[in-house]
Amino acid sequence: FKVDIMANFLPTILVLLIMGTFFTIVGITVGTLFSSPETSTLGAISIGSMCMFLSDVLLPLESMPDYIQNIAQFNPFVVAEHLLRSTIIFKADLVSIFTEQYAQMKLPAIFIMLAYVVIMAVILLMSNEMIKRATIQRKTAPKKERKIQVDLDKAELGADPIERIDTLIKTALELINEKEYVKASLVYVHLNEMYTNLPSDKKKEYFKKIEQIHQQLEKATKPIE
Repeated sequence: FKVDIMANFLPTILVLLIMGTFFTIVGITVGTLFSSPETSTLGAISIGSMCMFLSDVLLPLESMPDYIQNIAQFNPFVVAEHLLRSTIIFKADLVSIFTEQYAQMKLPAIFIMLAYVVIMAVILLMSNEMIKRATIQRKTAPKKERKIQVDLDKAELGADPIERIDTLIKTALELINEKEYVKASLVYVHLNEMYTNLPSDKKKEYFKKIEQIHQQLEKATKPIE
């Protein structure tokens, strides 16, 4: 287009630096707020598309309704494009950039971009702090409030009910010895469920073993007076 970009080097570099800083912070904020790469990508595409459609990339701002025009003129894309056009095409110097009023405001466009950078930086810091606090609270939450599960595979327990209950008794005793009382209590619940389905002669055989586990758990979890 026969436009010498390097003719107004310093103002152009300043505008590009502010633009790059703003959009980089926006990208980091999107990546921080969303929990997975897929949702981060979707969020970034959605924000980029919204900003693009509210800019004069596809349609001139003058062809938009007045109420949309008043919003679109503060779109970061539009403000950044205005600054680049001023420095590259119209060769605006540093003094003009910091003094020329933008749209109907008495504020220069470069100040609006700087304000966007500060606002996005504050949002990024706040969101980062909130996520950090949530992570700390989750890691330091009391064990009794956590959902604890004991993996008991059917293949490991065996197909025969007697083999299963023997395995559960062994697992419960091992957990008690390791002082994993919450997990041992869950295994004890499984034991009681299986005990009710045993034949009468087998119930007498396993009653003392299950009662022993119950006594050990009751002793271990009894509050100290």
